[in-house]
Amino acid sequence: MKKVVIPRICKADKFVDYHLPCSPEDFFGRVKPKEIFWEFIKDVGDKKTDSRIVCLTGNTGLGKSSLLVKLIEESSQEEYKHEFYIRDVDVTSVRDDKAKFFLANVYSNNITRSYRP
Repeated sequence: MKKVVIPRICKADKFVDYHLPCSPEDFFGRVKPKEIFWEFIKDVGDKKTDSRIVCLTGNTGLGKSSLLVKLIEESSQEEYKHEFYIRDVDVTSVRDDKAKFFLANVYSNNITRSYRP
């Protein structure tokens, strides 16, 4: 498989950097989507679902990337360490004709990165 660059999501350094996802300490709101995510993680742990991939979708500017940055920060807390792996991927630059190839590389890359013998 040909290697491709898989860009990560950048976050704002300052609150006034409105063109980037906010940093976790500036994040507020989005309570329901966070609850849905953590319920999914609980369902995975309780073996109530076989799914293992979460994809945040929606229109530009809704806060998907900011939400993901916050979830990554919350998941790094001690109670979740070594329980699951979140890998953020910025897909804004992926052309439709390259999407399948890009996704195959993302899956392969993430499996390789998340496996720790």
